[in-house]
Amino acid sequence: KAKGNESYMQQLSQRLHRTEAKTKEQQKRLAQDVQSLESKLKELESKLMDDTTQRDSVSSLKQKAHDDARESADEIKRIQVSIVEHQLRKKANEESLTKAKKENQDLAKGATSSIATLQRMRGSTLCDNGASI
Repeated sequence: KAKGNESYMQQLSQRLHRTEAKTKEQQKRLAQDVQSLESKLKELESKLMDDTTQRDSVSSLKQKAHDDARESADEIKRIQVSIVEHQLRKKANEESLTKAKKENQDLAKGATSSIATLQRMRGSTLCDNGASI
């Protein structure tokens, strides 16, 4: 009976060693799986950070483009206002020039009329003087 117990104990010991070996192998595989998953997690976190950085960059570029477009629109409005102001000044200058030309023409007519009147008066004075001579 002791021999049977010893044999049974050896079988249990061998089974325990095999179970321990399998357990160690499973622990080794699980450790590799955990390491692989941690590596994949790091890759995904890195990719997420890259995506976040790209999204922030795209958002920043969109904001800059929006700001640039607004500045361009403001500059176009300033130029349009400047053009209208220039056109108004040009029209006012043209009207002022036309008015000045008309005044000059009126003055010239008046001067011509005055000269003609003076020449007539002078001519009649000469005639009067000549008649009295």
